[in-house]
Amino acid sequence: MSIAVDQRFWTPVAQLEVAGEHLGVWRHGDTGPAVVAAHGIEDGWESWGAVAERIGARHRVYALDRPWRAGNRYAWPDRDDPAGWLRRAIDLVPEPADLLLGHSFGANAILQHVAESPDRLPALLLTPFYRPSTVAEDQKLYERTLADFHTIIGDGLRLRLGPRAANVDDALLTAMVQQTVRRVGSRGLMAMFDQFRHTTRLRLSDMDTPVLVLTGPDDVAMTPARAAAFAAAAPSAAVCVLPDLTHFCHLAQVEQVATVLTEFLDHQGSGSS
Repeated sequence: MSIAVDQRFWTPVAQLEVAGEHLGVWRHGDTGPAVVAAHGIEDGWESWGAVAERIGARHRVYALDRPWRAGNRYAWPDRDDPAGWLRRAIDLVPEPADLLLGHSFGANAILQHVAESPDRLPALLLTPFYRPSTVAEDQKLYERTLADFHTIIGDGLRLRLGPRAANVDDALLTAMVQQTVRRVGSRGLMAMFDQFRHTTRLRLSDMDTPVLVLTGPDDVAMTPARAAAFAAAAPSAAVCVLPDLTHFCHLAQVEQVATVLTEFLDHQGSGSS
C-alpha cells in the first residue's frame, strides 16, 4: 500500500542487504532535529512524504525502508524480530536520532525497542496495537485481529484511491482486500498477530522513555479501552486521543500529526535544558 513521493526532495542515505533482506534509509531536509520514521506493515518509507514535507523546514526526516514493506515475501520473521530489524535500520542512520516516529506495525517495533533498550530516546507512536493483559490470547482474539487487519487494509486502499474510491464497487474493494490478505499469507498474518499479542509482555512499567501514543476514538488498533490499559501499564507514556484521527493519520491528518510531533519534540528539548 505504499505511495509515490517526489524523490527530488529525498536523498538515499544507505542501501544494504542484511540476512537476505533489503534495508534502506532516505533523508528529507537538512536542518533541525533528526526524526527517524518507521513505516507500518504492507506499507513503505514513501508513506512519510506528506509529514516530511510539512515539518521539513524545521526537522530532518530519515525514513527507514524495512523488510515488512508492501509486497515482501515474509521471510524476515525467521531471521529477527521487528525490534531487531528496526535496530539494524537505525544503525544505518548517519547521526543520532532525536525522535523515533512509527506508524502501526512500525510503531509497535519502536515500542518493543524502547521497552528493551537502555537508551532514553523519545518516541511518537501513531496508532499502534496493544493487547491488555485482561484480553485472553485465544482463537477468538486471532479472528478479531484478522478482521481488524481486513478493516485497516480496506481503509488504506480507500485512502490511496482518493476520489476514485467513490467509483469503486464495494465488491471490488472487498476482492482487493482479500487479494492483499492472501498475498500476505499465514506467515505475514502470524507475524502481525505475534507482535500484537506480545505487547502485553513488554516491561512497560520499567520503561522511562518519553513515549507519546497518538490515536483516534474509532481506530481498531488502539481502541479507547486499549489506550486506557496501555496508559495504566506504561507510566512514562502519554496517550493522546484526537477526535478526528484515523488509523492512517500520517496520510489523512498530516497537519495534526505534524503539530503534535513538533510540540512533543519542543517539550523534550525544553525539558532537557
